[in-house]
Amino acid sequence: MNHRFTLGVISDIHYGPDSGTRKGSKATLMLKTFVSKINQLKPDVVVNLGDIISDVVSDPLEAIAYIKHLSPIFMSIRCPVIHVIGNHDCIVNIKTLEEVLQSELGPRIVMSEGFYLVILNTSDPPINGIGGNIGFVQMRWLADTLKSLDRPCIILAHHALDEQNIQANPLFKGIEEYAYVANRQQVRELLCQAPVKLILQGHLHWYHVSRYQHLLFITQTSFVDTWQIAAEYPINFSIISISAKDIQWYLHGADTFVRLT
Repeated sequence: MNHRFTLGVISDIHYGPDSGTRKGSKATLMLKTFVSKINQLKPDVVVNLGDIISDVVSDPLEAIAYIKHLSPIFMSIRCPVIHVIGNHDCIVNIKTLEEVLQSELGPRIVMSEGFYLVILNTSDPPINGIGGNIGFVQMRWLADTLKSLDRPCIILAHHALDEQNIQANPLFKGIEEYAYVANRQQVRELLCQAPVKLILQGHLHWYHVSRYQHLLFITQTSFVDTWQIAAEYPINFSIISISAKDIQWYLHGADTFVRLT
């Protein structure tokens, strides 16, 4: 692989009423700004790592209305867009979500620029509406899929699959176990046996990088959250550029604080 493969990464849009430090009510305006910037940056693919819907939206019909506002904005991106389902998105039936977003959301594999993108549903099912899990059928699918790969792959997930110092994150105080995929150790055992180049994940509303054996984990912060830095329009996203030799990570928006473990 002599060229670079570039991804635009966004997560945890939380569109809906503001909640705590999350500026969800401004999500449409911020997403339009993001699209303008991303169309200038011209990545090969844009990845949305889930939680389009605000955590305070409890009515499925209201959630669908919010998604209908966002869907045409996503469609104005001039490259393929891959959506990953988040725990708050599960308030809406997955088939309805797919129809509104005009995108698949379940576990699947996509080929792009010489890479396999393996998309997981880590809300299978969500634990108490927050935590992550990968069910038996999906685990069997993942094992079979990884065995079939003949080139590098990138894993896309909403919940964290690594281990982090989550006690430092006030958003998960008292619910630390809900930061992760419950059966993440079993998932990592599968990933360690495959040509996994990178794992991209969201959910935790902070930037984080870690390694486990040969696996590299990057956590994308929330698009709208301001708990680490005051900003009226945070517009947090990143660009990840991958070659055979290295991975380059460029942060955009108000929050540029990264934790390493």
